[in-house]
Amino acid sequence: MTDTKTDDSTTDEEKTVSPFSRFRDIIPGKELAELEVTIIGAGGIGAPLALSLAKMGVKKMHIWDADVVNEENMGPQMYGPRHLGSLKVDALKNLLRGQAPWCTVTVHKEFYTEASSNNSEVVITALDSLAARKGVWKTIDPDVCKLFVDPRMGAEVLTILSVVPKEDSEWYAPTLEGEALEVKCTAKSTFHCGFIAGALAAREVKAWLVGERTLVEYSVCLRFMTLLGDDQEVRLKRHADEIAAAAE
Repeated sequence: MTDTKTDDSTTDEEKTVSPFSRFRDIIPGKELAELEVTIIGAGGIGAPLALSLAKMGVKKMHIWDADVVNEENMGPQMYGPRHLGSLKVDALKNLLRGQAPWCTVTVHKEFYTEASSNNSEVVITALDSLAARKGVWKTIDPDVCKLFVDPRMGAEVLTILSVVPKEDSEWYAPTLEGEALEVKCTAKSTFHCGFIAGALAAREVKAWLVGERTLVEYSVCLRFMTLLGDDQEVRLKRHADEIAAAAE
């Protein structure tokens, strides 16, 4: 039998049990609870991102998407057989209701376009094309949006871009130009990569709130567990070529 010690110096606040007790000294609960977050996309990154933020303590969330859950989504995304044919935003709202009932989720059953608007302090894109991201970026008002996070994913490589619109437009805007790396449909996305990308995007919100925002752009290759640096384009291209060769 193992003896356990009771720390009599524990404060009343520390003794209070809540869903957030285990990380109240790490994650700023009050600030998160006051945030309104908009997530654009409810797929492979957007769904785990929404779950991560809700579990952290975000209480006001808007989610945009018009996609329906199809069979090919069940492997790389959070949805299962009972969600087939449902709008992803509806399925995700139901999932969040069961996991984080304190979070009020407003769903927008449409694709976010240049004509759309929002008043959230934090906006996170979880989209699968640079063109769609560019359209979202054009709607961002730096006086309203204080943090813009852009997680990206392909196969087993993810990239996180953390943007303060008033300060970072000069370096971020060029990342929306050009073309994304093309990979075969059967080597396009994985559940673990999307879940990690979503969790890391959620982490950027916490980092911004507590002043720990250090890397504004980074990429991780999960296949080789490598943090990619300045030569990331060359390495990403090599990774895509290796995937294509293995699939032939």
